[in-house]
Amino acid sequence: MQSSQIVRYLQPALVSGTQIGGVSFNKTFVSASAMLILIAGSMLTVFLGEFNADKGLGGISVLILPGIILGLPQLLQKGWKLHHYPLTHYHLLVAAGLTLLVVIIFIMLLQIELRIPVQNPFLVDAGRQSYLPFRLLVAGSMPFMFSATIFTLPRSIFKSSLDHNGGHWLLQLTNPQTGIGILMYGIVLMFLSYAFGLITIQPLKLAKQMKENDEYLINVFPGVYTSRYLMQRFLGMATIGGFCLVGLGVTPLIIGLYAPGFENFTLYFGSVVILITIMQSLIDQVRACIPDNSIRFF
Repeated sequence: MQSSQIVRYLQPALVSGTQIGGVSFNKTFVSASAMLILIAGSMLTVFLGEFNADKGLGGISVLILPGIILGLPQLLQKGWKLHHYPLTHYHLLVAAGLTLLVVIIFIMLLQIELRIPVQNPFLVDAGRQSYLPFRLLVAGSMPFMFSATIFTLPRSIFKSSLDHNGGHWLLQLTNPQTGIGILMYGIVLMFLSYAFGLITIQPLKLAKQMKENDEYLINVFPGVYTSRYLMQRFLGMATIGGFCLVGLGVTPLIIGLYAPGFENFTLYFGSVVILITIMQSLIDQVRACIPDNSIRFF
């Protein structure tokens, strides 16, 4: 789907009648070839990421790290491509202060977790403590990674036809400069928080594994009751964490209604959040590879 959109955007640059080895090809063949090249490049990227996850540090997420860092100024300046945010000394100071504030808040939110005590009657060490950690941000930065794409997808695909077929209401739903558009973006963030959180924790599968391992929760029967209990705790943490992400993403959009250009901070903060989670994961992996007494600054 993404390759088709890129090729559609590059259509004016594609030349029909291209000759290879004396054989002429039309624009349809050239477009299809371009799509296949893009897909092949994606598969190569996935292979490199999996290889790095097996042999190196950071997994596939490290591959997007340079692009995020290099794209931060452009996101801040252009963002949703609705208004320009000037990079003057004053605006850069504002951006630096807000970035520091977001970094501190998000790192604090990442450390918050609900620890559910787990008991195992077959543990030899009676003093050993075991628990299930449910992080407040159960989905991490994944909602920000996909929210902008999902939010603007209808506009990207149907904009030309909607303008002529009475689809103005759908354009309003995906316009971050309208109240209903801001509400829809918040709903998208909330939905992705539940979806990716559910993929990350999988409470039903977790309850099944606990039953197979003879583990149980205090005052909770194994099986269905444990599944319900874990699902309730997951929904509680995902809801609170989702509202935190919604507040981080929607606040710049609301301010942007009165200060055009400020809405660009929504996408900018999203990239900063993604950058934080990648760096934290990388640091955790480095810590796991280094003995406790070797390096202190980690």
